Amino acid sequence: MKPPRDQLTVLLVQSDARRRVLLAAGLRRRGMTVVEHPCAEAALEALRTRPAPAVIVTEPAFGRLTELELLDQIQDAAPRLVVVFTHSADRGRLALPPDAHVLAQPFGPEQLSRFIRLVAVDPALRNPHKRQSRQTMPSALAALGVIS
Repeated sequence: MKPPRDQLTVLLVQSDARRRVLLAAGLRRRGMTVVEHPCAEAALEALRTRPAPAVIVTEPAFGRLTELELLDQIQDAAPRLVVVFTHSADRGRLALPPDAHVLAQPFGPEQLSRFIRLVAVDPALRNPHKRQSRQTMPSALAALGVIS
């Protein structure tokens, strides 16, 4: 069952302040509650001290933590949290499990909103390490227009 739109809380981690404001505003217009942080460290501290959101959307913490270290710390702080990494191909390959939730840039608030709703609501995709998520993800994203 799909949760009401106003009950989906997203922790948005984006170092570029302009992009963070744009994405947060777009997600709010689509009915989501957004908590913004400029870096992974601030987001991790919030996860340790406040109730966990449904989803965290984060860019890799380049230079500070590896992607796997960041993923491990997020999962230690909030084990049921859905983690979505954003990634620009020009920054190289991410060191994540092949079935991790990764949204390639460029994308706008509409694509991000669709992606978040898909991974937050579909039980097969909540745990990205399940076999069925690898089979479901590409076709589900194509159906939503997130990928072609």
